[in-house]
Amino acid sequence: MGLISTDEDGFVDKIHVTPANAAESPQFGHMVSGASAQRVLADKAYASKANRAELNSKYQDGIMRKTARNRPLRPSEKRFNKLISKRRFRVEQCFGT
Repeated sequence: MGLISTDEDGFVDKIHVTPANAAESPQFGHMVSGASAQRVLADKAYASKANRAELNSKYQDGIMRKTARNRPLRPSEKRFNKLISKRRFRVEQCFGT
């Protein structure tokens, strides 16, 4: 499995390859280490306390918000996700290409 980090224009900065049976979320720290960004954007798969703690020291949290059982997203969280989605499409483009 491969994880990719891109800059805001969609150019690939970093690739991290793992075995197919390895989960992506625990690899988050490898991808953000050394990044020159102010804010790290990521999809809901990376929404965990550990990953958010990884960002708190150096980067602004741009991980999409995720619903939980009996806790729907607040309107502000929905707006946040929508704003992030408009920027994250650059990362998704490199997979589509």
